[in-house]
Amino acid sequence: MTQDQINEWAKEAGFHNFYWTQDYHMGVVSRFAALVAQHEREQCALVCDHEDEGGANDKDKQWSECGAFCAAAIRARSEK
Repeated sequence: MTQDQINEWAKEAGFHNFYWTQDYHMGVVSRFAALVAQHEREQCALVCDHEDEGGANDKDKQWSECGAFCAAAIRARSEK
């Protein structure tokens, strides 16, 4: 997520009269955007975790491994 994207989305959300040039306000908006992205990533990872519950046969095991891999990959994006 770039600063330009954050600016564009904030304006699209209705922050038209926001003081964009002030570092404080941009910092607040950037932190808010990061929190929203973190929450969305976790929700996606939870969907994958649900697939990681496993099953009795080989097909279920493959889905389980895939779910665990995807959940870990999604959560790893938070560390970048």
